[in-house]
Amino acid sequence: MQENRGRLPVASALGVWDAPVSLHEQRREVELVLKEVPLFSGLSRRHIGRIASVVAHQHRVAGQTLVQAGTPGDAFYVILAGEARVDVPAGPKPLTAGSFFGEMAIIDGAPRSATVTAVTDMV
Repeated sequence: MQENRGRLPVASALGVWDAPVSLHEQRREVELVLKEVPLFSGLSRRHIGRIASVVAHQHRVAGQTLVQAGTPGDAFYVILAGEARVDVPAGPKPLTAGSFFGEMAIIDGAPRSATVTAVTDMV
């Protein structure tokens, strides 16, 4: 039986592209990243697995707006590769691989409080 294959985003100095990997490998990679997010640190492996099952990889190019302040928030983001910038009144803040944002949108349902823009190509 042939194993289902997915696409795993890979980043390098040349940009971001998809590399074929098994869906099992991709999900395992997502679970490892989610375990490092403080919001999920107290969850069991089973709960991390359930969250990983609904994750969608998204590719963004440098300069692209990821979320816009004031718009409805319906997603939580974890940066796997690349860099982004959060524009807040106190000044821009950098986000790098392993950073996350959007947690308040899924906790309290309030509109986005900041604009986040891709500084480099990212996943």
